[in-house]
Amino acid sequence: TVATFVALGSEDYVRFGILQCIGTVMLLLPLLARLGPVLNIAFAVPVILVGLQLRTAVSDVPGALIIAWRLPGGTGVDHYPLLPWLGPAMLGLAAGMLLYPGGHRRAVVERLVGRIRGAVRATWPGRHALPIYLVHQIVLIGLTALALQLAGVTVDPGQR
Repeated sequence: TVATFVALGSEDYVRFGILQCIGTVMLLLPLLARLGPVLNIAFAVPVILVGLQLRTAVSDVPGALIIAWRLPGGTGVDHYPLLPWLGPAMLGLAAGMLLYPGGHRRAVVERLVGRIRGAVRATWPGRHALPIYLVHQIVLIGLTALALQLAGVTVDPGQR
């Protein structure tokens, strides 16, 4: 947030972006796990639907930005409120609880992983998601800047 405030200014900085959302959801999931898979599925659907309904709603109440509402002056460049994004996490939690009861794989999951060629290697990006996310930003910005420079486009970072 501080870095984007310095880089983008007071209007466009990240107030509650994807990383804040992921971090908050990760803190909430252990509490939600106590509900069990059925209630997580039951609550996930309204969380998603309410979040989708509120995506254009505006409020200046402190903290409303984190839940779902946008601010009257804008939400910045990266806005991922808890509603609806907590919903898919709750569905994933429920799926994990059903597929891995007690934290252990069921035999059906073991058989699937054993039968699908390259399944273990395919899990690598999921186990390294944060470093990939952080590096891809730098790489894409660099490649975009290089492509624009090669195309003869002048880019002024201070221009909007």
